[in-house]
Amino acid sequence: MRAAITVGLVGALVLLGGGAANASPPGFDPLGGLPLPVADLLRAVLAPVVQLAVDAWNFFGALSS
Repeated sequence: MRAAITVGLVGALVLLGGGAANASPPGFDPLGGLPLPVADLLRAVLAPVVQLAVDAWNFFGALSS
């Protein structure tokens, strides 16, 4: 009985969360004013750099706690 209630509640929350995510407009694109090839190149270059910075931030944040 508890498992059925849990599955039902999780399913309802997933459906509600998906609806809220679809209702939210996309954020501002800082590279939107650039030509598409340039914006794609910048995204391809900056994505690994930003990911490395985020990983380092999380590593040292976890290390300090």
